Amino acid sequence: MEWLERKVWGKSSEKFIAEDPAQRKIDFEGMEILPEEKEQATAAEEEIKEYRVEIQTVTKKEKGKPIRQALPAYLERREEHIYPENIDIQSGKWVELSPEITEKLEHTPAQFYVRRIVRHIYAIKDKSVEIEKQVIGSSMPSLPISKSYAGSSLLAELMINKYVHHLPFYRQIEMFKQLGISIPSSTINDWFKETADLLRPLY
Repeated sequence: MEWLERKVWGKSSEKFIAEDPAQRKIDFEGMEILPEEKEQATAAEEEIKEYRVEIQTVTKKEKGKPIRQALPAYLERREEHIYPENIDIQSGKWVELSPEITEKLEHTPAQFYVRRIVRHIYAIKDKSVEIEKQVIGSSMPSLPISKSYAGSSLLAELMINKYVHHLPFYRQIEMFKQLGISIPSSTINDWFKETADLLRPLY
């Protein structure tokens, strides 16, 4: 077994060392390899060589070009139609075949928008009608921070960027400036304190 392991798995320099007749050998009480055992060892060696070739072949196949995954179907598709030039499509001389469709994954940067809360107010026309309130207005929806123009989505974005994406506030402020919105760091810190207080019940 040791001879076979050295023969198959040993270093190349060990495989081709010429046997020295003057080298003394240790006799393991008749444990020298027999002719039929040598034949079996040679067959096993050939089998291992074939196995190695199969392994290399499989490995080469697995290292082929990766298959491109299809883009998710739930993403919005914005179609861009390109028509051939120098032909009159409306002339009726041309018949349209199946178009070639190429899909590219695009990205729209984060956008700010202003949420305008319009509360409608009504007044009764007939002033003679006895009613508790002649002018009735809509109630203000629940807002995270009173007397602040920060909406809940903006506050959530600040907290998620800080604690999930590890973006400190000063970097977020610079990102906002690139989008045309300038918010002082003191304001951001005040919002952070108020939002952290709102999250206290979760803690």
